Amino acid sequence: MRWRLARLFARLHAVFDAEVDQRLRGRDAGQPRKNDYLDVLLDVAASEDGKDLFDRETLRSHFTDLFAAGSDTNSSTVEWAMAELLQNQSSMTKVCDELAQVIGARKNIEEADIARLPYLQAVIKETLRLHPPAPLLLPRQTKTTGRLHNTHGFTLVHKRMGNRPR
Repeated sequence: MRWRLARLFARLHAVFDAEVDQRLRGRDAGQPRKNDYLDVLLDVAASEDGKDLFDRETLRSHFTDLFAAGSDTNSSTVEWAMAELLQNQSSMTKVCDELAQVIGARKNIEEADIARLPYLQAVIKETLRLHPPAPLLLPRQTKTTGRLHNTHGFTLVHKRMGNRPR
């Protein structure tokens, strides 16, 4: 098991390395910047008088964390949706009927099919409302005091901890 996991991570790291190398070669060749997350990380890695703040291993670890976090939240949402559907047979029947009507006997759902699955979309949205992914629940801290839309009466209080501004 451990060697299989190590092989999978090696393959994943090779994909990350190839993307970083391609981006660095593009920069050297004068290609325009994409101004995405990878560009920002590479800028930080090369800053401070050429001394690398992020080495390749740190970048790999960071990308692995991002990749795993995205996969984990998606699988968690699917698990919660299935658990909720198992508790509500009428909703399960509606989802199954909608899938049978739109997808039929095909085994794969195409991206274009998603627009034709409004009930399934509603189930996923309700699942995310009832069981939001963990990062949305982390407390946040403001950096400055300010006022949000005065019409709703929200005020950000300096250094207040919590999920919602007061």
